[in-house]
Amino acid sequence: MAKHLGRKVILAKDGTPIANVRTKSLSINRELVDSSDDDSGAWATHLDEPGQIDVSISVEGVISDHAIMGDALNPATGNETYTLTYPDTGVVSASFGLSSFALEDTYNDLSTYSFEMRASGEVTYTAPQ
Repeated sequence: MAKHLGRKVILAKDGTPIANVRTKSLSINRELVDSSDDDSGAWATHLDEPGQIDVSISVEGVISDHAIMGDALNPATGNETYTLTYPDTGVVSASFGLSSFALEDTYNDLSTYSFEMRASGEVTYTAPQ
């Protein structure tokens, strides 16, 4: 995998980069299905395919406007297409729903936000060409 600066990884919503993002984190959880039985002895065994794959993105950034808080509070806000573009590594894309949102206003420091999104449906990975 090529080395790159974190700020070169771009999070975009419907093709438009999210403003003022500082930290992006992608997590993939492959839930293993236990297939252990008496014939396994003391060893755990699992099916070759996961029972469920859960993908989430965590984001932290600096507040420049409160449009994102409006989205977080709007009950009509649903799953939307987000992409994470990694330089020389590829693109991860899916429909993500906002699962949590927080604002932090520390005395004598920048106001920041953080949120987590969870994928709904298939997540695609496109390798660089």
